[in-house]
Amino acid sequence: MRAVSSGDRDKVESLLRDGADLNPSPSVFKTTPLIVACGTKGSYKIACLLLEEGADPNLGNDEGWTPLMGAAKSGHYRTVGVLLEGGAHPDIHTPKGWTALMEAVDKGHGDIALRIIEAGATPHIQHKVNKTNALLLATEHDKLDRVVHALLDRMDSSSHLDLQNSEGDTALLIAFKKNKVQLVKRLLSMGANPNISNKNGENPCYYCSGRRQKRNFGSLAKLCQTNSK
Repeated sequence: MRAVSSGDRDKVESLLRDGADLNPSPSVFKTTPLIVACGTKGSYKIACLLLEEGADPNLGNDEGWTPLMGAAKSGHYRTVGVLLEGGAHPDIHTPKGWTALMEAVDKGHGDIALRIIEAGATPHIQHKVNKTNALLLATEHDKLDRVVHALLDRMDSSSHLDLQNSEGDTALLIAFKKNKVQLVKRLLSMGANPNISNKNGENPCYYCSGRRQKRNFGSLAKLCQTNSK
């Protein structure tokens, strides 16, 4: 593991010639060489070597963390690409439901998120604790609009648009509160429900009510009122 984490390709090759185990049991070693490589700066060449020698791109550590999650977290775009090309499944998740796509979005790595989406990632997988998903996370972010729309392109049911996080927020409510006009329009056109409230009793229609008119929502208020009829 030390040779991998230090990026010592010659040492890694030597260990492989000596029969080093590329896919050790997570219950014994806690992690794998490929996971270590994918979370290390300059990981691409080592990751390529390990994959060429038979490393399993879907083998997680003792917490279900996969090589793809590590590369997504670290912002290693090329490594993400070689993992996906090498058979990494984009929908593998930890026991709590965290995916590589969520990790990329959470860290603001839009290019990596798009690459994972292109590989067929399911956009609506929810975390079991905070109930978030890639769409909710991306909608919260100020610089991931392309990711949001790419996720919406893959939505196969309008019901997935109305999934709520642990606070009860939907993608539509988040977009409305952040004044994302074009996103609100698209969500409504796809069938998002503007009447779903969060734990504070807020929903898009709530912001259209008389007592909230001091908030300048303009065309968004009209859109929600129209969609609620």
